[in-house]
Amino acid sequence: MTTQSELTKNYSGIFGNQVVLKNRRGSSVMTIPPAKPKTAPSDKQLAVRERLRLAAAYAANAMQDPVLHAEYAAKARKGRSAYRLAVIDFLRPPFIIQVDTAGYQGNTGDTITLTAGDDFRLVSVTLKISNPDGTLVEEGDCVINMPSGQYVYTAQEQISSAAGVVIRVRATDLPGNVTEKSVTL
Repeated sequence: MTTQSELTKNYSGIFGNQVVLKNRRGSSVMTIPPAKPKTAPSDKQLAVRERLRLAAAYAANAMQDPVLHAEYAAKARKGRSAYRLAVIDFLRPPFIIQVDTAGYQGNTGDTITLTAGDDFRLVSVTLKISNPDGTLVEEGDCVINMPSGQYVYTAQEQISSAAGVVIRVRATDLPGNVTEKSVTL
């Protein structure tokens, strides 16, 4: 005697435009076919489809790289695959919550502290300091402060006045998503 799952475990697809067989997490599922839309997709729908296509391509490439595959697999929780985690990582950009400029007065050695993160891992957090006229004063990488988890930038250049100075922070994650935030003093 065979059970339904034994009978259908190797089959999937549509039969007679009336039944669809799917295999989900080791179980066979029988559903009705999805309805086809009657209108052409909107520009927003096309943009979402393209973003999902790029996410799938990124995840497929990440699964081919043994190091990335191992990183994603190590962080994947029960019920999620490394591939799915890579897709989610691509779709969620990094975040910058706060840029604290209280410790910056325009002197060498002054610090700017910021809170930034990502659902998986940040590759870099950089900071640029510009004069009010747009000329670059300095730029560099922020260093993570492990006890607090915040990023710290230590100023290397002396400026006469910090009034009107623009500070731009840029966080980049593993798939290459970038988030930027500007603060004017």
